Amino acid sequence: FPRRDKMNNKKKFDNVALIVYSHSDYSDVWPLFFGQSEKFLGDFENKYFLVDKQVDIPGWQILEYDDSLSYNERVASCLGEVREEFVILHHEDMPLYEKPEIEVIEKLPSAMKEYGLDFVKFGAINLHTSTKLDEELNLFKIDSAQYLMAVQPSIWGTSRLFEVYEKSKIKNIQDFEHYASFVANTIGINGSFLYNNEPLRGEFHYDTKVYPYIATAVVAGKWDLLLYKNELGALLREYDIDPKERGHHG
Repeated sequence: FPRRDKMNNKKKFDNVALIVYSHSDYSDVWPLFFGQSEKFLGDFENKYFLVDKQVDIPGWQILEYDDSLSYNERVASCLGEVREEFVILHHEDMPLYEKPEIEVIEKLPSAMKEYGLDFVKFGAINLHTSTKLDEELNLFKIDSAQYLMAVQPSIWGTSRLFEVYEKSKIKNIQDFEHYASFVANTIGINGSFLYNNEPLRGEFHYDTKVYPYIATAVVAGKWDLLLYKNELGALLREYDIDPKERGHHG
């Protein structure tokens, strides 16, 4: 296997794309997400916005999906147009609140090839049993997990992510993680996560130093000012967003 520190990349992320799924119903969340992306993710040149209608987001290629499709069909139809080997998957309500560790993320594609991994979650959840693979990266392989597939910022092999979305036949987005985890286990998806002894935030998710994001900013249609009072509160003020308009928890 090639050594990760000897990779000859002309650009840091020439074969990695950022992809963000959203819907126009969440357009009030976009300034926050894209503002933070512009602030922290300038190393990425390949960026795709998956949405139900044509919009103008500077620096992002718009992939328009058919609004009549189910959630998994929407994402799969757009992933079929992405040519980069790896993608970092987001939803619009998971913005960064601090600078990510780009030098760590840069090493993940070669680590995935080295260890035969299909994805790396940037943060851990406490529903996994795992084995540590890499001391340098603090990378853990998921040995068994009911929720192998979690919709959270992760780097994936594009073709494998497409396969999971294509095969996960659902009607409601709320059913996706459960059924997609079944599909991922069935087709032999090998998953992993990064964990650097960060604290637990809420019931299931740990914070992540590598990619410090809010999980999630909108819960049941309202801003989550319970779990992320300080981080989200600061971002809402920065982007002049009144949480009363959407409503909020906390």
